Amino acid sequence: MKNYSNNIWLGILNLIYRIHSSRSVGELGDTILKQINWLVPFDRALFFIAHEKGDIHVVASEGFDDEYIDLYESNYKRYDYASGIKIAGTSIVYKDSDIIEETVFLQSSFYSQFCEPNHIKYGIHVVMIYEGRYYGEMVLFRDDDTINAMNFGESAEFKLNLLKEHLSIACSRLFQNKSVRNEAAADDSLFADPKEKYRVIYNLTKRESEVLMLLLEDLSTTQICDDLIISLNTLKKHIANLYKKLGVSSRVQLIQKIKA
Repeated sequence: MKNYSNNIWLGILNLIYRIHSSRSVGELGDTILKQINWLVPFDRALFFIAHEKGDIHVVASEGFDDEYIDLYESNYKRYDYASGIKIAGTSIVYKDSDIIEETVFLQSSFYSQFCEPNHIKYGIHVVMIYEGRYYGEMVLFRDDDTINAMNFGESAEFKLNLLKEHLSIACSRLFQNKSVRNEAAADDSLFADPKEKYRVIYNLTKRESEVLMLLLEDLSTTQICDDLIISLNTLKKHIANLYKKLGVSSRVQLIQKIKA
């Protein structure tokens, strides 16, 4: 048993309580990412859930913009170096350096396209698996030019190993052993925020879900641009993506589909 101070142990117990008190997957992700930084310092983080086809959906993040999250979601499956060890069916904690040598990692497309532009060099994953089902991951990153510019060590792994089963059990409870998409369509209680529900059902980005909610409020394009502080061209791009993902061709059809 690690010789941590009483404050550390009390903090871990409080975090475990918060994990099991979460009422939605989004709340779970937000809670863990906001509370764990003092326990395991990081610069950026993602919390994502997995779909049956192997795709992922980021439900909470720290330090990333929407563009990065979109790229991460759409390319993660292709660059998931640890996919083989996840078939073992048990929750695990691993560092990127455990899976791939640093020299190979620094020459990879994943590093050049996703990590280097954000100065990311180190990552540690908490893989959430319960009763053989893979629910998703929490990934903490450290940049190469901050006070945390070093790989995650033994202490970080120990603390995250204390939490991995609790996270897995909480995910199992919230998913209720069903596809998160099907559950969202049938039961609003899985997602405390309607915006989060639509994100999962239609595989929207965070920004697309924000645009959707404002469209449902019948705001004009000018009002939406002002509210989100984006350009008209950017808004048009988000609306076009919404139409494509929802299978509609106008705002009227989009609103009708959501209300239906």
